Order: sequence, then C-alpha cells, then structure tokens
Amino acid sequence: MTPKAKVRIALAIGILVAILLMGLALRDVEWPIILSSLKNANFLFVIPISMALMLQYWFKALRWKILLNPFASVATAQVFPATVVGYLANLVFPAYLGEFARVYLLGKQLRLRYSSVMATVVLERFFDFLSVLFFVGIVLIADSSAPAELKTVGVVAGAASGALLLMLAAVLVWTEALTRLVLKMTAFLPDAIGDRLAEQLALGAVGLQSVRDLRRIPSIAVTSLLQWGAMGLCIYLGMIGTGLQVPLSAGFVVLALTVMGVTLPSSPGFFGTIQLCFTLGLAPYGIAASEAFAASIFFHLTIYVAGWAAGLYYLRQSGLTLGGLHNASIDQENRSLHDRH
Repeated sequence: MTPKAKVRIALAIGILVAILLMGLALRDVEWPIILSSLKNANFLFVIPISMALMLQYWFKALRWKILLNPFASVATAQVFPATVVGYLANLVFPAYLGEFARVYLLGKQLRLRYSSVMATVVLERFFDFLSVLFFVGIVLIADSSAPAELKTVGVVAGAASGALLLMLAAVLVWTEALTRLVLKMTAFLPDAIGDRLAEQLALGAVGLQSVRDLRRIPSIAVTSLLQWGAMGLCIYLGMIGTGLQVPLSAGFVVLALTVMGVTLPSSPGFFGTIQLCFTLGLAPYGIAASEAFAASIFFHLTIYVAGWAAGLYYLRQSGLTLGGLHNASIDQENRSLHDRH
C-alpha cells in the first residue's frame, strides 16, 4: 500500500471517529443554550487565548532546541517556525503528518539527519505525558474546590508521573537490555505493529542522547511544564470566556483528557475529540453538556483560527504551499519507513 493510500485510509477512519465522538458529545445538549452561551461569550478572551497558544508554541520550540543540542547547536527562533507549521499541518492533514512536516522543515533548514530530528520528537511524547500527569496530579490535589471524586484521580496521576520518572531512569541505565526485552515480549504481534514498535524504540534510544547529560533534564522538565501549563491556561480561558464558573483545575482535567483523546485516530483539527473531552471533563464540576459544548466551540475555533494564521505566515516564509507541505510530509513518512527496513 502506498503512503498516500495509507493517508487516505487514515483520513476516512479519522472522520468516522470524529463523527462518533461528536455524536457522543451532542447526546444531551440543548441548542438554544449553546447558541445563547456563544452569543454572550466575551470575545475579548480571544486575545489572551491566542497569546497563551503562541506561548505554548514557544516553550515547545525551546524544549525542542534543548533536545536537539546533542545533534546541533540551534536557537529557539530557528526551531519556532517549524513548530508552528507542524501544528498547522496537524490541523489540516490526517495521520499526524504534522510531526513529519516539522521534522522535514527543520531537517531541511538545518541540514540535520532526519532520523536524529525524529528521535527527539519521539522523546517529546514521553515528556508530554509526564508533564500532563504531573500537572493534573498537583492541581487536583492542591485545589480544595475540585470535586471530591477527582482527588483520587489526582493522586493516581501524581503516582503515574513518578512511575514514569523511574521508568526514564531505568531506560537510561539499561537501554539496550530493556529494548531487547520489550521486543521479545511483543514478538507475537503482527509484523506491521512489531516493526512500528521497533522503530519507535530505536528512535527513542537515539533521542535519549538528549537526556544522558543529566544537566539538561531540569531544563527539559521546566520547559515541558511551562508548555503544558500554557496550554492548560489556554483551555481554562476558553471556559471563562463563555462564562463558566470553574476552578483552574478544570482546565487541566480537560487538557489531560484531550492529550489522551488525540492519541486515537482523529480527523484533522481534532474535531469531535475536543468537544467530547470538554463535556466529560466538566461534568464532575456540575457543568451541563450544553455549556461545556459551547465552551469547547469557543476555545476550539479560537485556537484553530490562530493556528491557521500563524502557520500560514511561517509556511509562506519557508517557500512551501500547503500542497507542497502535504507531499513533503508523506515523503518524510515514507523515508522513515524505508530507513526502518
């Protein structure tokens, strides 16, 4: 099957999943309430939401720069455009081609090996999950106004973040042995899945060069927390902008659900996923589905437009069109598959 055919299949699956999730989010909503909430929304909040989104991009680029240091000395300003364009690609293209888009752009710009750049992207995912779990744990435990049933979630999230830290330490010490063990334990999986797992493990091993120098870990940890703190604030501002009276912890609960939700097949732009995460995440705070859905639309459209505007600006500077970026992303994914074999 050609890469383009795989992308078309991923798009079809993503659209079906989006329709299903959107249907679940809309089960108990009342349209008059949604329309009233959006009509009465404070659109001045579009400005701080967009600013928080750009701040999130910047911290993501700063962390990426730190992860890239073993392979090249780069400035955050050099990494930022590829970061923003990658986000645009995820808004437009299916199958998370945005990750390959930013790898392609940065590799081309800095003349780096694509495998090295891709390895840092794999490592990013680990710190993303770690940071989100940490935030959810700390915020829910510290927030006295958070629903009682979520306190247990906070404790579990905090414990999980600690377990991930121990896992990172173990992998740093026993990289090769653990890689062989994982491959041996998953040998029963189909070849396609096994090959994909082997690729991720190999890239992860390369990416670990970024954290073998322990002096980099505090910087990576801080920038990860700042990145996801900005995104949690972005979500919270979307709630406040539509008049919801919820504590800050609600933003991070929805953030955690969204991070987990986008790991599923989804349509470009994550429509349906974000809406369901808002309705599920705000339910323990006593927010009706209609109000939560309205907040998700307000937030989602704001970051969608801001992401498009910033992404197109930097895409134009790169000399590519959306069509050219799409083809380059598919070629980059194909190159990764070819290198694996």
